[in-house]
Amino acid sequence: MAYRVDHKEASETLMGAVVGMLLGDASVITHYKSPTRQAYLQLKHSTKQEAYALYKAELLRQLTHVRVQKSESYDKRTGQTYEAISVVTRCHPFYTRLREAFYPAGHKVIDPFWLERLDERGLALWFLDDGSTSETQCYLATLAFSWPDNYLLSRFIWNRFGIHANVRRHAGRGQPILYIPAKSRQRLREILLPYAQFTNMIYKVPNERPLESSGVMRQSDPPSNRGAMQK
Repeated sequence: MAYRVDHKEASETLMGAVVGMLLGDASVITHYKSPTRQAYLQLKHSTKQEAYALYKAELLRQLTHVRVQKSESYDKRTGQTYEAISVVTRCHPFYTRLREAFYPAGHKVIDPFWLERLDERGLALWFLDDGSTSETQCYLATLAFSWPDNYLLSRFIWNRFGIHANVRRHAGRGQPILYIPAKSRQRLREILLPYAQFTNMIYKVPNERPLESSGVMRQSDPPSNRGAMQK
């Protein structure tokens, strides 16, 4: 990859989207040829999610040139070859700042300053990356983040978006995940739907369901994580 740096200023709305991408599948990487350790952003999706990947690429073009490339990779576990589409930006000081904030020790953590930039589109991109939904429950796969970071995310999602996201222990791996209960399905759906409809990601959006009458908290009640760290 050639080393080139762009310097256009990032808008607040783009910041919110990029933070959502970074909470999900995207990563920011220091360019090995950069004498000042400038960073770029990259992400990869299955070609089945091509429309979604291209939507992200178009957003990122507001800041730098973006390279989109299809490739094949062989998975030894399944013996199958998979097609993927990768999106790679040029280096930019904005991505360098994100690299310093989110990877202070080489692995991804939550930075409260940048988390505050997350908006509804950013949340949607994060869930479309790492969320899952079924007839009865929704989850955000936050296993890569620490328990304290998960509690920080849980509080932020409630305070900013009015969505309950309770910290739970993943049954198989023992790491934290965020569980979104039935009382917040409709609010989550409202946020996801505008972005999922035209990116062919509608399968990630929870169906409309009537709330159960028993044990439903008022939307003004804060989320409770009592019993979240179940052994």
